Amino acid sequence: MDNIKRTEEAPPAQAGQAQEPNDRRDFNRMRTPGNVLLRVKTPPGTIHDAKLVDVSASGVNITLDEAIDIGTEIQLAVKLQDHNEHFFVTGIVARTSPMQNGDAREKFQLGVELRYEKNNPDFHDWRALFIA
Repeated sequence: MDNIKRTEEAPPAQAGQAQEPNDRRDFNRMRTPGNVLLRVKTPPGTIHDAKLVDVSASGVNITLDEAIDIGTEIQLAVKLQDHNEHFFVTGIVARTSPMQNGDAREKFQLGVELRYEKNNPDFHDWRALFIA
């Protein structure tokens, strides 16, 4: 796990925005490129491709083509760029917002809080990777 390419720490908010006063993050975010395959756990169990924006020991910030409701439980298969393994974790959508971009297709940014999974080695490996 030492071969992860750590990039600069992500700013506390998007450019030109102040950090939200109710920001509940316990860990620093880092910009880390990668891909995510996301499955909504409630029926019909839709599957989405997403891109990583930034990560922390307790969550991920991703972009995708469709909004997902706050509070939705999702399963994630996360592949970090320059890392050989996938991480299979579960999370809850904590934030969703449309992105301002020049694309014809609308994109959304989701903040996902990872769920503590006592018996999931991927969850523990993820935490160890980003807490260190």
